[in-house]
Amino acid sequence: MAVEIEHVSGELLFRLDGDETIRFSATSLKEPWLPTNDQLNKKITGVQLSYEICGEQAFGADGLRSAFGAEDRGIITKIPDGFEVKKEGSFFVLKYGKEEVNSLMYNMARNFGIIGYWDFENLIFIASEKYEPILRNTLKFMQPNKAKFAYRTVFGGRNLLILNVQ
Repeated sequence: MAVEIEHVSGELLFRLDGDETIRFSATSLKEPWLPTNDQLNKKITGVQLSYEICGEQAFGADGLRSAFGAEDRGIITKIPDGFEVKKEGSFFVLKYGKEEVNSLMYNMARNFGIIGYWDFENLIFIASEKYEPILRNTLKFMQPNKAKFAYRTVFGGRNLLILNVQ
């Protein structure tokens, strides 16, 4: 099953060590705050994936939380079997779940830098080559007992947050 493009998160925010924020926007509604060369390798302390109207996000992320062992206070306690970290041509992909990455998602990542998708039991990040260091740092940050899942309520739904617990 492939992700429908209209359900890809329209906005990804990455919180960096030192309280800086970078934003990748897959819509024209918000201006991106793309990282400087200095920010590319900074430590990630949080990630926010936006809620997309009528997406599977309306059901929360209980399956995702369960897969990462995050039932207790949302703290990630394991990296699940099936979590993929791979280089696909000029793209870097972090993926968990049954949803398939398709060519439209790669095109979006090429155009916007990094895209993300989440739902009840899937989590996908795709970065173009230039922004691969950000996803590599995200992977370091999402290790057991170092990060947790949370939500931020917005109009019509909830954004998924992955936050530093240390």
